[in-house]
Amino acid sequence: MKCINLILLSGGLGNQMFQYALAMALSKMGKDVYVNGFIADYENDHNGMELHDVFNIDTSNGFLTNLFVKFIYKFVVKYRKYSSLMSVIGVECLFDVDNNFDWIKSCSNLKLFNIWFGRFQSELFFLNCKDEILRTFQFDGKKVSCDTRNVVDNIMRNESVSIHIRKGDYMDRKNYDLYANICTDKYYQYCVSIIKDKIDNPIFFVFSDDKKWVLENLELPINTVFVDWNVGRESWKDMYLMSICKHNIIANSTFSWWAA
Repeated sequence: MKCINLILLSGGLGNQMFQYALAMALSKMGKDVYVNGFIADYENDHNGMELHDVFNIDTSNGFLTNLFVKFIYKFVVKYRKYSSLMSVIGVECLFDVDNNFDWIKSCSNLKLFNIWFGRFQSELFFLNCKDEILRTFQFDGKKVSCDTRNVVDNIMRNESVSIHIRKGDYMDRKNYDLYANICTDKYYQYCVSIIKDKIDNPIFFVFSDDKKWVLENLELPINTVFVDWNVGRESWKDMYLMSICKHNIIANSTFSWWAA
């Protein structure tokens, strides 16, 4: 009898893509896999569940499933309670295996019913189905606005270089020490200098939630293009634009990683 695996989707679009990629990898290994987007919508982190709107991926489940996931989230995921009890009744809660690539590859400890919650931010989790994932995460260019479509033409005509600079929530007190000082102004300036040395006539396209910081801290060519109108539920269009650039300077962000 096949074991059942429930992947709990959470976080922003980039995190959801990593989690769904893990689901695809497990499915290709012959596992029964289901995804649930309740937590992403419940937390409403960034823009809630986005996989359906962006890639037409169905993450909906019935009322009883969502009720079960809500219990798992509130008592098992958030407060790490009752996980041992769940194990006794045959439910394995896999919450801290994000970096255990060999374990996931073998899946030797899976029980009849397994609940996965984590970030899984590495291609090592899903190298077995790279082509399928790339086909799944295809953007629909027909959904973009006229302004964005004009940028598409500009990107395709030139030696386009995306620069993704994320500040926003990274500047919050709880996140600052972890994330804010990784991709510094020196990092971006160094990357820009490398591009200029290696690429003839590059045009930089800046995607940032803090244009003021960019203008005050980075020295960029006068023909640099700032893309700052795709916000909220439309922010996926920035990922689309970055993905079609010929070169990428990324932030410490899953959004950047998938775009590049």
